[in-house]
Amino acid sequence: MSENKWEQIYAGCHAKLTAREENCLIYRLKDEEGEAVITRYEVYPGISLVYNDVHKQHIAFEKQVSNHHLLEINHCREGRIEFETNEGDYVYLKKGDMAINTKSSLKNYANFPQCHYHGVTIEMDLDILKAHPISLLEEIHVTPSQMKDQFCKENRCFILHEKEEFEHLFAELYCVPEKIKIRYYKLKVVEIMLFLSAIDPKRECALKRYFNKDLVALVKEAHGYMIKHLEEKITIDFLAEKYHLSPTNLKNGFRAVYGNSLYAYLKEYRIHKATEFLRNSEFEIGYIAGLVGYDNASKFAKSFKAVMGINPSEYRKRV
Repeated sequence: MSENKWEQIYAGCHAKLTAREENCLIYRLKDEEGEAVITRYEVYPGISLVYNDVHKQHIAFEKQVSNHHLLEINHCREGRIEFETNEGDYVYLKKGDMAINTKSSLKNYANFPQCHYHGVTIEMDLDILKAHPISLLEEIHVTPSQMKDQFCKENRCFILHEKEEFEHLFAELYCVPEKIKIRYYKLKVVEIMLFLSAIDPKRECALKRYFNKDLVALVKEAHGYMIKHLEEKITIDFLAEKYHLSPTNLKNGFRAVYGNSLYAYLKEYRIHKATEFLRNSEFEIGYIAGLVGYDNASKFAKSFKAVMGINPSEYRKRV
């Protein structure tokens, strides 16, 4: 896809082009919700490598890139990303996971449940690559169209969960010396495609990778209630009954969406909310403890130190 086409697409989500260099475009998206930086390198005609540095909850494109001839490989280095399929199911990538899909198989937005995501995307335009084949790929008998047939039958998004060999495969992409970047990317993209060509999709389908839209919606409602009522003693049974879910479905759905158990997530959220009060208010520590759901200051201090590494009074002094 051409640079001008991508500029039109990124303009639709109010991203600004902040730098243009040879073979490289850098976009920045900043609003009241947070910030994201998207760095695109053209590695070959028809293949781009994209670094995604996201600290916000949602990115949506006004223009749907719905071409089934656009293939992409996503790798999550940190955080969590949520995609919605055209069938209304949800898929999630956590640290070390990989997704292979066509642009037409997913909706034109992504969510970041932890408001934190770092990862890379390899984008391939099959039409351009057909017109301008890459000799190195031909030499090793690997093509993007074969990869599409291998992983994206019935226009599905294929998820590969974290494995040591995947981490090794992508790790070097995050620490490349500037002077050799494009040359290194040319080799690395080919290496990744060669590695994936040897994977049998049928052997990787044991774990559940898709989550029902209705379940995800109810889990998000439960999450919304939970973070708006931090002062309450919230239990899984209470939330399950309130949102008409079984406790098991709530626990499993919550971990799928937010990447942690409900209680572990709630503990960390309460502590991070407390850090905001410690930084931005003169409230006494005991009062802050009550605001975020703790009965007394000593329990709060113990939890605070477990999460932040120091006690609340030390934290307030430092900031």
